[in-house]
Amino acid sequence: MSESKQGGVLAPRDPSAPDVPSPDRRFAADEIDAILRRAAQAEQSAHVPAKHDLTVTELMEVAREVGLDPLAVRKSASIERVGRGGALAATPGAPDRREVRATMHGGLPNDRRAFARAADKVLGRSGDILEDEPERFVWRESHGVGRTTVTVSREGAGHVSIVADRTGHYLVHWFLGLLGWVGLSSIAPFSVGPLATTLLLLVTPVLLARPFWSRSDRATRAKLDELAMELLRIADEATPEP
Repeated sequence: MSESKQGGVLAPRDPSAPDVPSPDRRFAADEIDAILRRAAQAEQSAHVPAKHDLTVTELMEVAREVGLDPLAVRKSASIERVGRGGALAATPGAPDRREVRATMHGGLPNDRRAFARAADKVLGRSGDILEDEPERFVWRESHGVGRTTVTVSREGAGHVSIVADRTGHYLVHWFLGLLGWVGLSSIAPFSVGPLATTLLLLVTPVLLARPFWSRSDRATRAKLDELAMELLRIADEATPEP
């Protein structure tokens, strides 16, 4: 029912009129969750036309409009993860080697040790400088079960490469999975034949280690992306503005 301005009489509400909430209406927490969930589902619906592809320049313009740093978007767009798929990566849940490459728009700074300091800080490990040439810089850290190599080069098209070899890390996860399997076997021993026992001994540690290894891989990828962005920032700051 709505109140008519003529005579203060309540006029019957038109049942065909949409029930649009007032712009000043406040929503409860459960209503907010439902509204946002529906909006997110609508954006992901197969019936919504796909957004057109954007160039790096267009992405930078979008970033500028929403208050992001366009240069940070350009650096982010130049980063490429070099994946290693296949059964060997699918079985444990993630590969044992990760690589990130990026195109470098800036130049190498006069003090290339800034790259080493950035790698030490982001990765939380101290490494050694293997090469420190005018057009090439190589830094590496080794922590027993793995190592990370950073290469920054101006040979040809400038590029950054970060390679994390994590084979030893996976062996640690597998060994912990093996310990978990041994613990489960002691609590609830299984009455199976020798062949099944051998198969379980090989497969179960991998299955137990898989979720932890996948989570560790996500953290590693985030660290490599963060380091790549920092190295590109250093290279940009070393190049004078045109």
